Amino acid sequence: MTAIKSYFNGLKIALNSKRMTLLLYVLLLIFSFTVLIPFFGVLKKEIGYSMSVYSLLKDFDYTAYTDFLQHSGKAIKPFVSIGIWLSVFYVFFGVFLSGGIIHTIYNKENKFSLKEFFSGCGNYILPFLRITLFSFFLQLIAAMLIYIPLMAYLDSLRETAESEIALVYTFSGGAALHLVLAVIIMLITDYAKILLVVNESRKAFVSLWLSFKFLFRYFFRVIFLYLLLLIFPVLFLIGYFYFSESYSVVSKSTFLIVTGAQQLFILFRIWFKIWFTGGEIFLLTETLGIEKQTETNEEWDVHALEITEEEIEIDPDEL
Repeated sequence: MTAIKSYFNGLKIALNSKRMTLLLYVLLLIFSFTVLIPFFGVLKKEIGYSMSVYSLLKDFDYTAYTDFLQHSGKAIKPFVSIGIWLSVFYVFFGVFLSGGIIHTIYNKENKFSLKEFFSGCGNYILPFLRITLFSFFLQLIAAMLIYIPLMAYLDSLRETAESEIALVYTFSGGAALHLVLAVIIMLITDYAKILLVVNESRKAFVSLWLSFKFLFRYFFRVIFLYLLLLIFPVLFLIGYFYFSESYSVVSKSTFLIVTGAQQLFILFRIWFKIWFTGGEIFLLTETLGIEKQTETNEEWDVHALEITEEEIEIDPDEL
């Protein structure tokens, strides 16, 4: 039951990673403040010219929204382009931090230090960026291969379909297929990054190939762990959704409650990320029999992931 062991080992790692969780939260908070502080200053100034914007605190009001844009659109517009560039930078920022997370969990067995964390961030930033960019293009290609034929088929089906239900079911089937492919690409990316750290290598594309072989060799084990790791994040997301729907910002006290809940949500997202990473690292190292070493240079063993006909048979006990 390697997947279950990996699940609880990832939980143990997350519980013991308080300092790393706090560091990631603080870094994310600093990153957010670079935009929020100037945006808040502009917003505070412009609200004085459009008092009807306060109705947006309770619910979306299209009249208040258009009135605010009419009076303050020019002041807010520069933040749109800034937000786009910061979104791109945020992706690179996340890639940078992921090197430190994997390096800390794998090499130091959760003995956290700033020096080792940022050392891992810097050592793997370039190969991690190659993996991320290649993964992005794979996701784009997968979406095009699914939705371009799907849209063409829906256009032809629209003329002969007796009701819209057939169109909805067809589109839902295509979207489900895209979701499966997106998850597979994401998992290949995750394990490719782990393999880079495990092998202390910079060979991004070799790592992607080995990750691809690992995923399909132990497909049910990897997917089972992934589904296990999704349980609590999904439940937490549903709980947060219902909370946000039930609370409206109508006073300072409700504002503080909602803001606190949002920050707690961000903190738990970071914590779940560490849980995910710890579980995946344990699954890969336990499955391949890799011992954690901090000072030895390991050789790449490409043949270790070769699939034989006998190994294709799936044993239910492996889950």
